[in-house]
Amino acid sequence: MSNDPVKSYEIVIKNSPEEVSKAIYQFLSFCNEEKISLASIYKLRLAMEEILVNIINYSFQDKNQHELLIRINSSADNLTMEFIDDGIAFDPLTVPDPQDIPLEQRKPGGVGIYLVKTMMDVFKYKRIDGNNILTVSKKIT
Repeated sequence: MSNDPVKSYEIVIKNSPEEVSKAIYQFLSFCNEEKISLASIYKLRLAMEEILVNIINYSFQDKNQHELLIRINSSADNLTMEFIDDGIAFDPLTVPDPQDIPLEQRKPGGVGIYLVKTMMDVFKYKRIDGNNILTVSKKIT
């Protein structure tokens, strides 16, 4: 385990598609300041976008404005993102991996979750006090 200091950063956005770009912009600025490699940034950014789009599109059953909190912790060799929302309970770990069948026979959905699970080193979910908490982590270079 590394003794390097952990840098923390928080992003708060509203549950609208326009806010995804705002979060990604802030995340990329953080990554650049921390001198994270482009290869690592690519995978982390893609994971962030997939997760936020899924939360915004599927987590809220009302038309009210909700806040999503993204906590980022970065050390010399690892970056962790925690996504917290107060939407309906949804454990993405229960979504089966897509089957290897012809494209025209596939049902929509589930590919983004699978993509994030395969790109990240850690993919965890928990529900606490009415909040979904999805944590992903990646070794960085």
